[in-house]
Amino acid sequence: LYSASNTEDSIGVFTRNLTTGALTFLEVQEDGVGGVDGLRHTTGVAVTPDGNCVYGTSEIENKVAVFSRPPATGALTFVQVKEDGVGGVTGLKRPQAVLVSPDDKHIYVAAEDGPLPTIAAFSRTPPACTLTFIEARIDPSRYADQFDAIREL
Repeated sequence: LYSASNTEDSIGVFTRNLTTGALTFLEVQEDGVGGVDGLRHTTGVAVTPDGNCVYGTSEIENKVAVFSRPPATGALTFVQVKEDGVGGVTGLKRPQAVLVSPDDKHIYVAAEDGPLPTIAAFSRTPPACTLTFIEARIDPSRYADQFDAIREL
């Protein structure tokens, strides 16, 4: 089990007893400790269906932190960080949540790029955890009237 802490800038790692459901603290991955980056004000965490990777979002730093994870232990190892405005990555301003596609090949990050909601899409090739930026899309559905007005200009 993984928990995002926006006050501790971290992801907490717990093991779960399969019989009782009881949780045992295993470790914490904290922004700025041991080379970990991308967890300031952590807002979301997701585990890939294959169990090999964990992704966390940083609302303040506009980043996605990438961790590898051996399924046998659940312990995390920092792999990389993707940051808005670096290396062509866009759509990560104030990320709020991260999701992994059921086919285990894509990561989607929901963010608030200024007043507009965006979705940033990344690809991965299992079992590797590293991400490749694909695109960012603005969700005009929340602001349909404003987008219609812009189109008319």
